[in-house]
Amino acid sequence: MVDTASNKIKLDEIDLAIISNLSQDSRMRFTKMSMATGYPDATIQHRFRRMMKNGVIKRFTIELNPIYVDHGSVSLALLKTISEKHDDVQKKLESLPEVTDIYVVFGEYDFVIKISGKDFSHIDDIMRDKIRVIEGVSELREIAVVEEPKHYHRDVFGKIYSV
Repeated sequence: MVDTASNKIKLDEIDLAIISNLSQDSRMRFTKMSMATGYPDATIQHRFRRMMKNGVIKRFTIELNPIYVDHGSVSLALLKTISEKHDDVQKKLESLPEVTDIYVVFGEYDFVIKISGKDFSHIDDIMRDKIRVIEGVSELREIAVVEEPKHYHRDVFGKIYSV
């Protein structure tokens, strides 16, 4: 159903159930989703196609284990920026493929970022050659991650799933 005031599709509980299931397993078959949600397979397929056609679902993606793609080391960094350069710094960080996560934060620092590399020497090169040199970065503190005993994935509605 389209909301005529905003010209957007209004998502109901069926649509939200489909999105929630896909966020857990983007390869889930419609029949399995039908069993999980209790909605008929044909309804699931129709709603899914409608959401794809109307741009509600834009794309499917994967989450790789960095150990298998030559990015087995992870570091976090705390960044301070010059106020006027904050947005420019964010755009530069977004363009770096080694920066996998960016968080804008309140407090002493402006950003917390996650960097992946093949080893800590590679991450040090990324910090020195790609991040410290960004115009507007006034301070950078590195934190090497030595173990990740717990990692969670959140679906688009905030439900947490252990990975």
